[in-house]
Amino acid sequence: MFDLHGDPCTTEASGLADVDRRLMAIAGQTGSDAVAQALRGHVGAGGRRVRARMALAAASALGLDGRPMATATEALHQASLIHDDLSDGSPERRGQPAIWCAYGHDHAVACGDLMIAGAFAALAESGSAAGLMAAEASRAVARTIRGQAADLARSAPPSLRGWLATARRKSGPLLGLGPSLALVTAGLPHLVPHARRGADWLAVAYQVADDLADEAEDRAAGAPNVMPAMRAIHGDAAARWAAIGLGLEALVRSEARLRGLPPGVDAAYAIAAQPTRARLIGAADAV
Repeated sequence: MFDLHGDPCTTEASGLADVDRRLMAIAGQTGSDAVAQALRGHVGAGGRRVRARMALAAASALGLDGRPMATATEALHQASLIHDDLSDGSPERRGQPAIWCAYGHDHAVACGDLMIAGAFAALAESGSAAGLMAAEASRAVARTIRGQAADLARSAPPSLRGWLATARRKSGPLLGLGPSLALVTAGLPHLVPHARRGADWLAVAYQVADDLADEAEDRAAGAPNVMPAMRAIHGDAAARWAAIGLGLEALVRSEARLRGLPPGVDAAYAIAAQPTRARLIGAADAV
């Protein structure tokens, strides 16, 4: 039995271990040895499991077993990484060859698709709330795809408004999906808009921190980054400070939109917000 009321660190560690086992089981559901091997290598390469941890924390705060929703959220995130690497032509993921690079384009598509199917299979374990949870997950996937489509359609460095819209749509839906699923399962769907809006602004801060760290790499690859828009508005000298300010302001806006959530559910967002704030402050110290 999953202990919902034990030591939080022990509960999270146990939950994450179970999520990883479930992700590995998804990889083994296909008859293709190459797909299974590719997915197991991808899952086994590590990662912070931020989205799974947020799902577990929010579910625990509401007295729920968060493992199915954490598995679904993490599986969808892993699918997005696999497909993003293919779309962007990124050769590496977590220090090892990306799936498309090691196994080919078709295997990368199959691996991502299998993870998506596994995510909805995990939600099917959630009893009477399964249908509502699947609908919420489907909306998150559709919104993420809209963000990816807008990103692919860009013909020039985006304006700040365009960058903000893409950051919210591409990163926000899956970042906030775990707490949203917990709210739906607990019979609190009216609070889901708060969770979504809080996640959208957290995604902006998260993306600013990534863009500041990856600026040179993104420039070389022609990838979108917040810095060109900041330079166009603030000039070269102030652009980096302006980006850091945007990230910190986004965290404040995120926190403001989460205040109406039940205790513990709002705190789940700190799993992503605290390291993001630390990265932004570190970027300021380095200027």
